[in-house]
Amino acid sequence: VCALPVEITVVPRTLPAVKDWKFHLDFWQHADPIARWHDVPMWSDAHFELLKAYYRPLVEMGQKTITTTLIDEAWNQQTYDRYRSCVEATKHIDGTWSYDYTNFDKLVTCMTELGVTGQIDCYSMLPWSLAFRYFDEKSNCSVAPRMEPGSAAYEDFWGHLLTDFCHHLEAKGWFGRTKIALDERPDKLIKPALAVLRKYAPGLEMVMACNTPSKLNAEMFDVAYSYGHCPGLAKFAAERRAKGKFTTFYICCGPARPNTFLTSDP
Repeated sequence: VCALPVEITVVPRTLPAVKDWKFHLDFWQHADPIARWHDVPMWSDAHFELLKAYYRPLVEMGQKTITTTLIDEAWNQQTYDRYRSCVEATKHIDGTWSYDYTNFDKLVTCMTELGVTGQIDCYSMLPWSLAFRYFDEKSNCSVAPRMEPGSAAYEDFWGHLLTDFCHHLEAKGWFGRTKIALDERPDKLIKPALAVLRKYAPGLEMVMACNTPSKLNAEMFDVAYSYGHCPGLAKFAAERRAKGKFTTFYICCGPARPNTFLTSDP
């Protein structure tokens, strides 16, 4: 046995309260599998009690955003578990629209009370499938037509939803916190979607996770790059920071390190 002398120097630093941490931490949340795994009704009181247990550790790590959905399956089932919308849209026989924000309100309120008082990110004007589900009174069933950004159908769907959504956000006092969120969408789709957003909800800002830089990134309030895929990020981030905008990096299927995945080869 060899004894080695060890000297420990304790640095006189104290972390500020979690709410004062400036690091912009954004773990996307997915409520559906929690309800399925525990076999409780989606958006029920029992479900929200479970959500609190899962989400409280995020708050303790400094979580800054709330993940919400305006449509079904923003990721086209990439999550391998249904990803339902927090907003129920209905097109009436006379062609008018109505929206039920009950579950959206409950989720935002739950997360806010836990301590997440930053962004409310809403996915997505550009789902991977470009299919937009709503209840159609004329056919008396749910439909999910594909709508191409730039088309009249796309503008009609989002024009009505965004206009009504903005009124709701203003009434709840959440307008300034709320962002329209995108995930890895190409510029050719972002341009027409951004035009619709500016036309019907000019005060709402857009955020996005993306693989590679583009000129449209400058339009985003919060842009997250795939880790290691943005040369010159420091300079770009500094310019955006001066304008009060966020620039972050994210990890998903890659790289291997750093990552949050536990991987196991087949």
